[in-house]
This record gives sequence, C-alpha cells and structure tokens, in this order.
Amino acid sequence: MPAMPAPEPLTMRERYRAQVRGEVKQAALSQLAESGPAGLSVSAIGKQLGVSGPALYRYFASRDELLTELVIDAYADLTDALRAAASQPASPAPTGPGRWLSRTGTGCCSGRRCLATTRTRNDSWTPPKPR
Repeated sequence: MPAMPAPEPLTMRERYRAQVRGEVKQAALSQLAESGPAGLSVSAIGKQLGVSGPALYRYFASRDELLTELVIDAYADLTDALRAAASQPASPAPTGPGRWLSRTGTGCCSGRRCLATTRTRNDSWTPPKPR
C-alpha cells in the first residue's frame, strides 16, 4: 500500500482563520456557561473580541453553525476521554454521582462546559436498565 502524501502546510491566512475561529468558539463557550444556548449572541461575541458581530459571519455562516461546531467539538472530546478511559487498566468502580466521569480524572469535556456536570442531580438517580 503506498504511503499517504504529507499534507501541505497551512498558509498564513489559513492559520489566522483557524486562530480566529478558535477564539470565537472560546468566547461562545463562556457565553454558553453564563446564559445557556438561548443567550448565545454573535453580536456579543464580536463585541467581546473587539470586532463587529457581522464580521464573525466570515468565519461561521450562522449562529446555528457555531453551536453545531461546539457540539461536535464536545463529542470529539468525549470520544477522546472514553478512548483514554478504555485503554486504562480496570480499577474498582467508583460510586456516587458523576461516577461515570471519574475514570479519566479530567471529566469528559477537556475544559469545555459539560452539561452532565453542571446540572443538579438527585443522588438517588440510577440509570435505566438495558432492554
């Protein structure tokens, strides 16, 4: 099987675009943590970053596209955490709320706002039985 060719290095413009998109996502995550999805405002993100809100539409076609990318990133982080947990040797099962997050030691979202850890839960909650 032939070797895959090395990817071409990113141009300066592509690196800048990736950097700005990352900064927009970080600002959006902080807004989500404060006010939830309904409070996410592209104009407020632009104001926080020192640009106009409409300028951000060069990087994300819509508010929904931004939210979708944040969800995709969260799922990618969760996948990485689950793979890391699966590769570790088995240990005694932890107990109590959040027990399914504790194997990695870092939670499931690598610093992103994790809905599972920010919700108030009843300690007596048990997962549904498999069918």
